[in-house]
Amino acid sequence: MNCSPALVVFAVSAFAILYCYAFYPALLALLPFRRHHDMGQPAEWPKASVLISVYNEEKHIAARIENLLALDYPHADTFNVGSDNVKSLAEVYEYVIRNSGSKARVATLPRGPAIAAMKLAYHLRLSPLGPYHYKMIAEDFLFDTSRIKQRLGWRPTMNNEEMLWRAYQYYSQNRSEIQGRQNVSAHRKAAKMGVIRLLKWCS
Repeated sequence: MNCSPALVVFAVSAFAILYCYAFYPALLALLPFRRHHDMGQPAEWPKASVLISVYNEEKHIAARIENLLALDYPHADTFNVGSDNVKSLAEVYEYVIRNSGSKARVATLPRGPAIAAMKLAYHLRLSPLGPYHYKMIAEDFLFDTSRIKQRLGWRPTMNNEEMLWRAYQYYSQNRSEIQGRQNVSAHRKAAKMGVIRLLKWCS
C-alpha cells in the first residue's frame, strides 16, 4: 500500500501529540501503583555532603535549609562553617586600613538613625546596601563551629580580617577589569555607589 508523504507526516505528528498529552501522562499516573521490591537497608549509609549556594541569600537561605532538614536521609547533620577569633566589624575594617596604608578611618554612628537612613536610601534606589548589609552591620553573628571540628576535623585557615584583606588586595589589583564587567551576577561586578559616593566626598 502506497502512502503519501503528507499522510505519513500527519500520522507521526498525531502519534507524537497523543504520546505527549495522553499516553505519557497516563504512564506517570500509573507509576505510583507499581509495586516496589524491598531491597532492605544497606549495611552502612554513605556520607553525603550538601553545599548550599544560593543567589540573594537573605531571600532563599532559610527555605533551602528547611528543605534539607526535611530530608529523611539517616544520620543527617548540619554544620556551621566560620572563622575563629571573630572580631567586631570595626576592628576588621581597621585591620584592612592599617595594612593598606590608607588614611581612611572608621566612624561610629547611632544605630537607630543609621539603619533608618540605610533602609530609606535602599528603597529610594540611592544605595546598593540592602537588607543583608544593614542586618549584618547592626547585629553580631557568632556561629558555633565546634561540631564540624569534632565530627570532620575541619579547621579554619583564615580569620575574618585576613579574608577581607585578601578580598581588598584582589579588588585593588583587578579594579579596572572589575569595573568593566557586564552581564555577570551582582556579586561579581562593582556596585553603583549612589549616595555612598557623596558620603565619601564629605568624610
